[in-house]
Amino acid sequence: MSRWRALERAQGDARPKAVGGDRRSKQTEAHGPAILTAIEATPDLTIEELRQVMARAKAFVSYGALWRFLRRHKITRKKSPRTQASRIVRTS
Repeated sequence: MSRWRALERAQGDARPKAVGGDRRSKQTEAHGPAILTAIEATPDLTIEELRQVMARAKAFVSYGALWRFLRRHKITRKKSPRTQASRIVRTS
């Protein structure tokens, strides 16, 4: 008798359980208020700069975890232009 058959007899169903999934977002979400506060204080932060701000606050979050957090909360990270475009001289 195979163990699949034994599982089917014991439980009535031998289908495999779900594989994978996000297991660490709870840790990042625990730092959510601090992340949102840092973004509100300086809205022009890059993700790496935000990660360094969080590290100074003793909340160590990876780049990818921050990226997924921002995506979940529909927050975009686009730098604003540093200078206004000139009509006379070309700016880059």
